[in-house]
Amino acid sequence: MKKTILIVGVLFVSTLLGGWYLYSHYIKHTLIRVEQNIQQQYDSMKSVTKVPEGVLDQNCIYDLDTQTDDFLKGIPEFSNYTWNNDLKQATIILNENETMIVERGGCNHFSFYSTIQLEKSDLTVQNQKEIFTKALWMAEKLFEVQDYNFFLTALDTGDYSIQKYKHQFLIVFESEAYCNAELLFTVDPETQQVQIKIGYYLC
Repeated sequence: MKKTILIVGVLFVSTLLGGWYLYSHYIKHTLIRVEQNIQQQYDSMKSVTKVPEGVLDQNCIYDLDTQTDDFLKGIPEFSNYTWNNDLKQATIILNENETMIVERGGCNHFSFYSTIQLEKSDLTVQNQKEIFTKALWMAEKLFEVQDYNFFLTALDTGDYSIQKYKHQFLIVFESEAYCNAELLFTVDPETQQVQIKIGYYLC
């Protein structure tokens, strides 16, 4: 019995050593060559197709190259802005008290959101009419007509669900046209800083 166990043990160790030798002297080098070949084909594909590296790496559904700040250039009120092309985000200074952050773009989910930040405001969760007015102003200026009309009609008719808290509320709009559409209001009770965000993203 002991002799059998010893033989099995020797065979097991021999198999491990043989496998390690095969890996280190043949399979490992083969894998390295395959990896190098794949990398060469990858570089060649980028060179031939001239697809931007970020798009190729991320395999985006939406073309990142077309996501520029062109949509802002025809709006005089928003001329004082900076554009971050990596984040697809614009920061717009409206006045000393108001700043807007506009996000437009995406890789696999295209989103379009606008947030207005008021450094100091008397708005509270009770002031829904005034909050809706500011949100719809952003939507009218930035969104396509059909998107603006969607938000306008939903807010006018009350066709939405709302989660309301002491210092914020979230309105969610149901529509097959969007993966998500919402309006968010928050106020910091200590600093009275207010944020109003409206927008959507596509599936």
